[in-house]
Amino acid sequence: MLLERLAGALVLIAAICLVAMVGLIVADVTLGNLLGARIFGAYEIVALLMAPVAFLPIARTLLKDGQITVEIVDALLPGRAIQLLRVFGLAGMLVFAAMLAIFMYTPMMDTVRYGEFTPDREIPMIVKLGPIFIALCVAALCAAFLLVRETLKLLRWKGERA
Repeated sequence: MLLERLAGALVLIAAICLVAMVGLIVADVTLGNLLGARIFGAYEIVALLMAPVAFLPIARTLLKDGQITVEIVDALLPGRAIQLLRVFGLAGMLVFAAMLAIFMYTPMMDTVRYGEFTPDREIPMIVKLGPIFIALCVAALCAAFLLVRETLKLLRWKGERA
């Protein structure tokens, strides 16, 4: 499915950013300890790479059902109630991701319009905010898809466990 491939690509980008973060930190600390020379703007670059690492995997987590669940609730409630909780959770995720993306759009575009840059390396702030916006939009799409799927499951409920 297209959403799974897109979510997988976002996870791959996040993994590359994580490897780059670790490599940059190791290089900065090693150079600092061995030669007394630090990499200019390393902290700033790591901070920029952290946004994709944190936000890009959200869609994949949704699609792979990787959310944190409370097992005791699953054991105590009947299957239909668990399914209903899943629908409410996905609806909440959809609203949350969509609202974040909607309310983030104008400030994100202001960084482009007014030319906001990072202080040391003067990297455009869209480099940080763009991946977050993309991740939220894809997460909202995934949540909407899953919400429809889980709602249809709930409507066709035959009594089996979730």
